[in-house]
Amino acid sequence: MRQVPSGWEVAGGRRALPAVYGSQPPVISRGAASPFGGFFMSKTAFTTRRLVTDAVLAALFFVLSLWSVPALGLKFTFDSLPVVLATLLFGPIDGFLVAFLGMFIQQMIQYGFTVTTLLWMLAPALRGLVLGLLMKTLRGTPQVQTPRQYALYFIYAIFSGVIVSLGNTAVLYLDSQLFGYYSYAMVFGAMTVRILSGVLFSAITAAIAIPIVLALRRAGLTKKSVF
Repeated sequence: MRQVPSGWEVAGGRRALPAVYGSQPPVISRGAASPFGGFFMSKTAFTTRRLVTDAVLAALFFVLSLWSVPALGLKFTFDSLPVVLATLLFGPIDGFLVAFLGMFIQQMIQYGFTVTTLLWMLAPALRGLVLGLLMKTLRGTPQVQTPRQYALYFIYAIFSGVIVSLGNTAVLYLDSQLFGYYSYAMVFGAMTVRILSGVLFSAITAAIAIPIVLALRRAGLTKKSVF
């Protein structure tokens, strides 16, 4: 029986340039800047580090999804944290992919591939996509600093969590119709609790993500960040 996942860079020292470059250093193009921050480096390095980071976060998503408390057809977990981090560091596409790939691993290991597997992967991936697109409204400022900006961040995080809860409810209903997992009352009777838990865990996850992003910035993993 399925449980509803309601959810929750190193600068090297200077080195002598090869003689072929002469007295002038080579020109290295910068990677495209994200409205959420990101790394300023050559495009190849940026892409490689970005992909590796996304892969690590997707694996973390899977691990956190296993550390959950199932109850009343719900699953209380902080697996959305890697999704929020990917979104704040790189943008909506990365947040989407982290959740999508992380959920794919979970689905394959716990349930195998079914006709609704892609839908179960899509539901949590919507968090990164929705949050990232909404965060683009803060594009005019390099960082979130004012109380209003922080408030908008939390509102966006909570709203994206509600979207995930609604998406999970829809897939749960489809599963109940196809496989008879749950009754109509079970699917929709617990929807309020499912949404409220999504709101709570989204707010907590959004708060936890702030010091983590700040720590990554202090550690030199990113020169700019949304915070």
